Amino acid sequence: MAFYFRLKDKVFKGPNRITIGRGAPFDHLNEERSIARTHCSLIMKNKKFFIKSLSTDAIVTINNKQVTVNKYEKISPSDEIYIDKFKLDLLPSYEGKDYTVINMFSSPVAKLSRIGFWKQFIFISIGLFAMGFISELMGFLPKESIEDHISVSLFIGLIITIQFRIMGKLFGSYDKLLVNEVVVGKTGITILN
Repeated sequence: MAFYFRLKDKVFKGPNRITIGRGAPFDHLNEERSIARTHCSLIMKNKKFFIKSLSTDAIVTINNKQVTVNKYEKISPSDEIYIDKFKLDLLPSYEGKDYTVINMFSSPVAKLSRIGFWKQFIFISIGLFAMGFISELMGFLPKESIEDHISVSLFIGLIITIQFRIMGKLFGSYDKLLVNEVVVGKTGITILN
């Protein structure tokens, strides 16, 4: 369920969870150096709102009380909320048509990295088999037997799955490799991990 909020005289329609900071779709904050790239997080859960400051440099206040870093604070439309010096208004409803829609997408690769080795292997192999089969039907690849497609898909699927696991071990965590959110604005995108 989406909700509306106003920040620095601009209205946004956001998803259940949004990170506010400099960059798309908050391009009107780009010149404000007091606003961090990832300043705060705004969440709606069970029709209740919460806000969290994401950095010690990120000033967020509710009714003149500064929000503790990395701790969610419950907020309501009647609260006086400031992101640094800019007022944030939660709008219970909005009838106007002049708002920016914030679209957020989760990375399917991030979800893939959380499943087990064999499930990952099967998922990748089936995808490769389908790509090879469709490419053959469209005439991009020479005609081969179904057994050839299966064996090639399984072999390449195994190599890709092992590469995923090796990269995870080398870097210690998939979080360093993956994009978890892509926020699309009118003038650009912001990638958050």
